[in-house]
Parts: sequence; C-alpha cells; structure tokens
Amino acid sequence: MQESCQESTQHAGTAVERWHLARGCLGTERDLRVAQAEFDRQSEITKLLLDGISTSQASHLRHLHAFIQTQVRYYKQCTDVMDQLQRELANLGGPTPYVPLELHDGIASKTNASGSGGGANRGGGSGNNTGMGGHRLNQPMHVNTDQMQRARVLCSYDAKDHTELNLNANEVIFVTECSPVSEDYMYGKQGLMKGLVPRAFLEMLDDEKDDERDRPANIAAF
Repeated sequence: MQESCQESTQHAGTAVERWHLARGCLGTERDLRVAQAEFDRQSEITKLLLDGISTSQASHLRHLHAFIQTQVRYYKQCTDVMDQLQRELANLGGPTPYVPLELHDGIASKTNASGSGGGANRGGGSGNNTGMGGHRLNQPMHVNTDQMQRARVLCSYDAKDHTELNLNANEVIFVTECSPVSEDYMYGKQGLMKGLVPRAFLEMLDDEKDDERDRPANIAAF
C-alpha cells in the first residue's frame, strides 16, 4: 500500500510538471503570435510610408515641372508684350523717332564684328568699346530721318533677327546712315516698319538722280 501511494504521488508530480510545461508552451506560442502580428503590422506601415514617399516625390516633380513651364510662358509673354510696345513706339515716327534698345545693340554688335578685323591693325582702340569712327558702342544710336534717301532692293533678303527688315526684290525703301556709321548696314524705313538693312542688297536711287542732274551742268561747262 505504501508503494501504491508513492506511485500515485509520482504520477501526480509528473502530471503537474506536464501541465506547467503545456501552460508555458501555450504562453510562449501566444507571445510568438503577438510578436508576429506586430511585425506584420509594422511592415505594412513601413510599406505604406515608402509608397507615400515615392508618390510624394513624383507629385513634387510634376508640380515643379508645371511651375517652371508656367514661368517660361509668363516671361515669354512679357517679352512679346514689350517687343510689341517697342514696335508701336518705333512706328509712331515724329521728329525724334524712337529706336528700340535692342536695335541699337544689334547695330553695335554688327559694327563691332565688321570693324574688329581691321581695328587691331589700325590701332584704333579696344574692339569691345569702340565702333566705327571712334564712337563708343554703348552710346545711344541716333538716326536722322530727315536725310533719308530712296534705295531699290537688288534681291530678296530674310531678316536674321528682329532688328533687321525683310526685303523683297525691286521694292523701293528709304534708308539713311546710322550713327555710329556701319560699313555693312544702314537704317531703313519700309512703310511703318523700321530696322537695319544690309548695304550689299541696296542700290541708291537718289544718288543716280543727282548724277543725272549734275551731268548736263558739267557738259555745259565744257
């Protein structure tokens, strides 16, 4: 009977140990599931945040491109408006015609380009500061419209920029010298339009009439 009690006690102790082990396993498994769930939740949050960063970056670049394009259109429109205003002012005429600033810059650059080759040999000064006839290129350009003469266009000419005039063959325009004088260009008036015209494309008409008027006088003198 004593042996039966001992066996019963051993079985009871073993059962208690097994119960404690099972309970511990259940607790550990529960903790593992909680940790796995928390890990999955944080992983999903991180994924969403990374996707949000990519979306935000793409949206930022898209709005940046739109901003730059809007700026370009705005400044282009401002430039067009100012160019139109300068053309309207130049077409008003009057005793002192308005000459656009960029037109003067175009004459200065063209004069400098044409005179730079011989200027160094003549020792006429720096090519960046001095133009034809000793005039500084940064001085305002003056045009004497009272001394305009007629000229016939020898062949058609397409303007290289907005400072020049488009010319058609055999049309007659009015031209005068620029100040400072340019070897390659004259200041022309074509209806309401004014601008630079190349000398090589022009034939002066008033000079021919002056020669015809002077010829009989010279013959009579002989």
